[in-house]
Amino acid sequence: MRLAATVWLAASCLTASAVWAAEPGWTQREGVALRLVAGAAQLRAGGSTLIGLDVRVEPGWKFFWRAPGRFGIAPEFDWSQSHNLGGFVVHWPVPRWVKLGEVDVPAWVAGYDSDVLVPITARRAAPGPASAGLSLDYGVCRDVCIADVVELRVEMPASSSGDELQRARLNHALNNVPGPAARSNVFFERPRVDAATGELVVVVRAERSLVRAEAFFDGPVVFERARIVPVGDGTEIRAMLPPSTTLPAGARISIVLADGDLAVEELLFLP
Repeated sequence: MRLAATVWLAASCLTASAVWAAEPGWTQREGVALRLVAGAAQLRAGGSTLIGLDVRVEPGWKFFWRAPGRFGIAPEFDWSQSHNLGGFVVHWPVPRWVKLGEVDVPAWVAGYDSDVLVPITARRAAPGPASAGLSLDYGVCRDVCIADVVELRVEMPASSSGDELQRARLNHALNNVPGPAARSNVFFERPRVDAATGELVVVVRAERSLVRAEAFFDGPVVFERARIVPVGDGTEIRAMLPPSTTLPAGARISIVLADGDLAVEELLFLP
């Protein structure tokens, strides 16, 4: 049975890779296939352009968020080979905390264990055609982690027409990235250090229950998975980071909080 399952899994992965390779623009790598796609664009100088990093993740593999934790590999974007585009901003979808390997003490990473479309905004330098050229340093993990570099490109003609499906996909992805916390009536207190445990604590309050919430931290140090402690009826939680999280006074940190259909991001400063 184990041999049959292994053969089936290998055949499934080969079939998926073959299908991806048949579609335009995909570059196949170990564990993932990647491409750039283009959405709507304003053709005037300074006009906004929406593109996306499309990542198909094979079963069992993980692709990482911008701040994946101690065991992950954060993607790095180099847009220097682009033409007539600048000011690139990557808008990360909400990740998940996923476990690497089967070990007694889990190695948690923030990332994606299924397909993800990462929307990216840019600005045209001048009217006319443009192209986005990306050199992406990234990593993927399954039983082992692999660092890789891939070169991707997408052309944008000197017209506002484009792929209607990709425009719809990108707009949907952009509308679902974490938004401002206050807009969703979620409020963060300033971080503090718990005198008893030494943990870095952020208190979060909302008008709805947060009992299933996960928190993702980004800042000047590598953050581990936060411990979430509900308070009372669950409309208040404490996101608690290990005592080893040492930050300089006045440091700026970003927190993404996700719970079901709720996804918000807040920028906080340490005392």
